[in-house]
Amino acid sequence: MLAFLKKAGFFLSPIIVFLVFVISYNTILDPYGVIHGNMDNQKMDCNQRYLKIKHLINNPKKYDSFLFGSSRVSSVDTRKIGFGKWYNMTYSEGLPYEHLEDLKQMLSNGIEVKNILIGVDEISYSSPPERHLTESLRKPYKSEYNPLIDYYLLLPDYDIYKNIRKFKDKEFFIKYDLYETGIPFINLGVTEDHWKSEDHTTSDVFDKPHHMPYYVNLVDQTIEDLKEIQTLCEQNNIRLTLFVSPIHPTTYKHMNKSWYFSFIEKLSQIQPYYDFSGFNSMTSNNANYLETCHYRMPVGDEMIDIMYNNVKPYDDGFGQTVNTSNISLVIQQKKADLENNQK
Repeated sequence: MLAFLKKAGFFLSPIIVFLVFVISYNTILDPYGVIHGNMDNQKMDCNQRYLKIKHLINNPKKYDSFLFGSSRVSSVDTRKIGFGKWYNMTYSEGLPYEHLEDLKQMLSNGIEVKNILIGVDEISYSSPPERHLTESLRKPYKSEYNPLIDYYLLLPDYDIYKNIRKFKDKEFFIKYDLYETGIPFINLGVTEDHWKSEDHTTSDVFDKPHHMPYYVNLVDQTIEDLKEIQTLCEQNNIRLTLFVSPIHPTTYKHMNKSWYFSFIEKLSQIQPYYDFSGFNSMTSNNANYLETCHYRMPVGDEMIDIMYNNVKPYDDGFGQTVNTSNISLVIQQKKADLENNQK
């Protein structure tokens, strides 16, 4: 028996050493920030969804109002909303299906929710949520151990650590304020004048639309998810506000129009919402965007003023309220604008 154990130990020890190496290697580096949770030295995108839900569960009385959406709503500065204790739940490719899951988890963990603000865009009804279950950047928080163990056993990815090395001796351009506002603050080291400069507004970054090859038509599923969110809000006396984000014209012209028009029409049947999309003076100005995916915080400030501070929508439609009574006219105008702005 002793001889057998010695032989087994001989064969098992390299495996044990390897597992210890993998665990310690990823504990130290932990590229997605899930294990250490400290954002002070984060050098790449972290798994915001996982970390934020964990933070909320551990601090159930700290907030009572929440903004959900994709990474685009990170530019809506919830500190400037004049009521409630707001937390920005933005995360990469955040989808209504995931917002529904998160809201259920928050309520089941004793978090008192008074206000929900949800921003939607073409990502909301095009990206399959099941993809995120296998993506380390987007895996959801299930429990204290699930899927934490997955991150301990992640094999090192050379491309990821190569990118991390670029920021080895300098701050990452995103500062994740996970434990206070939830806002990922972007600092590219430029002044406000830069965004208005010709170098930026004529940059070739605005020539490429934001689009992913895995997009599919999930309009009906997404509408059902939003309906369930509305029902949940009604049952728990939560004020729900919906808005469509301002989509950059390059992306707007490229996306599937039939999906988009179907989505905004069915969205109006759930409840009235604010529409910041389409061709208008805000979306048509490249100074308001980082690239063709993300708008900037000054845009988010204007959106807050229209939704919460009684500021009138722009005459060209930015921030208009859409409902079942005017949706046909809204779609008719958008189709005309698309035809007039196609190159």
